[in-house]
Amino acid sequence: ALGITGKPEGLVFPSYILAPEFPTNCRKIGYGLDFGFSNAHTALVKIGLLGDNLYIKELLYIYGSNTDEIIRHLKKLAVSKNADLVADPQVKEILNDIADAGYNVIPGGKGKGSVRAGIDLLKRYKIHLTKDSLNLINEFDNYTWKVDRAGKSLNEPIDTHNDLIDATRYAAQFKLRGKKGKSTFRTVRTRASDIGLSL
Repeated sequence: ALGITGKPEGLVFPSYILAPEFPTNCRKIGYGLDFGFSNAHTALVKIGLLGDNLYIKELLYIYGSNTDEIIRHLKKLAVSKNADLVADPQVKEILNDIADAGYNVIPGGKGKGSVRAGIDLLKRYKIHLTKDSLNLINEFDNYTWKVDRAGKSLNEPIDTHNDLIDATRYAAQFKLRGKKGKSTFRTVRTRASDIGLSL
């Protein structure tokens, strides 16, 4: 009645800070990519660390997509081919194609417990979302925990409002744990072709 909008109860990330821009002096800069299919978005974020401050910037948020479109967007957004691009590992054919285009694509963490582990990792930092990351902000404002019939939290997030958050989680789980690495996809494909195999 007062024109004041509220946030849902049980938010996974109840607080964050709006940043005017992505700092130029961040460390551990990396990119996270989540692939969109029939009813989800292809989502790309850039992350970086300053002390215990984690900065996140939305770069791409589009329904569906194919490999060629993703590569065109990576070029348009000037994502460095030397940067760590940590992606949804479910469709290895897409990862192979992105790697063949010259990008250092790395499969993100997936599997039992990986979502909760990624959330716990993100919560160790003060999260800053750039103010132009409108879809990312919307996800943070609507990503909630599941509850049982009694209204008790089940310690598991509802699988909606999380395309950009999943992309963030992939990048964070790789970059913030001090891992270093290069994509193995191009190497594997080259070796396979040398012996007459295809992947």
